[in-house]
Amino acid sequence: MTPPLLQLSARLQGSSRPVRSRTARLGAKQARGASAGWVLGVVLAGAGCGSDGAVIPSGGEFVTSPDDARSNPNANPAMDVEGGSEGDTESDPVRKESADSETELANADSDELARSLPDGASDTASAPVSPAAELPPVESRARSEFDIELVFDAADELPELVIEAFDAAKQRWQSVIIGDLPDVEMGFEKAACEGHRLPGFIDDVVIFVSTPQIDGPEGVLGSAGPCVLRDDDLGLPFAGLMYFDVDDLVYFGERGRLEEIVLHEMGHVLGIGSLWPLHDLLDDPATGRGPTPDTSFLGAHAIEQFDAVGGLDYDGNKVPVENEGEAAVANGHWRESVFGNELMTPYLSDSATRLSAITIASLQDLGYVVSYAGADAYAWPPEPDSGADWAGDPGRFFSGEIPLHADVYQGPVHVVRAGGELWRLR
Repeated sequence: MTPPLLQLSARLQGSSRPVRSRTARLGAKQARGASAGWVLGVVLAGAGCGSDGAVIPSGGEFVTSPDDARSNPNANPAMDVEGGSEGDTESDPVRKESADSETELANADSDELARSLPDGASDTASAPVSPAAELPPVESRARSEFDIELVFDAADELPELVIEAFDAAKQRWQSVIIGDLPDVEMGFEKAACEGHRLPGFIDDVVIFVSTPQIDGPEGVLGSAGPCVLRDDDLGLPFAGLMYFDVDDLVYFGERGRLEEIVLHEMGHVLGIGSLWPLHDLLDDPATGRGPTPDTSFLGAHAIEQFDAVGGLDYDGNKVPVENEGEAAVANGHWRESVFGNELMTPYLSDSATRLSAITIASLQDLGYVVSYAGADAYAWPPEPDSGADWAGDPGRFFSGEIPLHADVYQGPVHVVRAGGELWRLR
């Protein structure tokens, strides 16, 4: 039987299969997502996790206030018992003390929730509701089971500020992806990823970081993406590559911009932009020929989050993906003209870069179990950039933007089959 990922290789190498309409493709993705979510919900039910990666209270129902409980038609009505009703705590001092403690805890959680929400936001907003606005206090206490291992070619030669930026980006993504992936056990080291040696055991993903001298500061920054995928239905990475010009690492590190650059590139390793075509999540991808298409991302969770932050008023296809530029730019980022200062656009803004719930939702659409608690506040349409020269240095970075051209890795991608055999997917 042909392994699942090998059946998908035609998507990367060209295929003659019929092209489905956007409606049919979106419906198929939503159905597949619902099925996968049900399976995850069964697996995670004992751990108090929802099928969408959000941690929920035991019992399976989230009630934000007593008013919500009273208006819930599925709630059990108070039952009269001898000596008082089920809801009567005044007649029982032990139950009253317990109720008072629960009220204090609820008030504390409400205060924490209020601090975590953007100005004017509400934890009881009408549908569609962003999970980032629903459960941040509970999710913030969730422990991530997702591990990223960084392997540097020359860690001893890198300044501390560079190592710190990579570690901060790693910790951020580990707080966003919280579900463990199947360990990969090959039993022996295997050469892959353009000459790097894969360890015999990987949990959950190993990223090889190469820092050669390329063309000096303000030239080519580098590229990143997965290089070896799991051979299962999800096809998520367990090994990836990140290339950076060492001079750019120091240059941007000294100017306080390196962490967001590394965070962006590490997102590509995890599959953002780089795995969208393979997972059949792109509609009308750009080809560089003919009229510019309205390329969009079909993931149901990302569409929901885009609508939740203001995208209901967007009149194009959702979620808009970059549809201009070379192959390593188009189809692999959110559309710059729409998303502005979102982290995963082809330019890093001179205003505060935001890791939005939309990007986190795109990871959920790929198959990861995620937490929305770490999402930055983001609203659409975003505020325009200030237009000030970045860090007082005009250079080539017009209006403070940092271009990340050609940063999605275009090299070989493999699948490791049983027994450690490498099969080239691209």
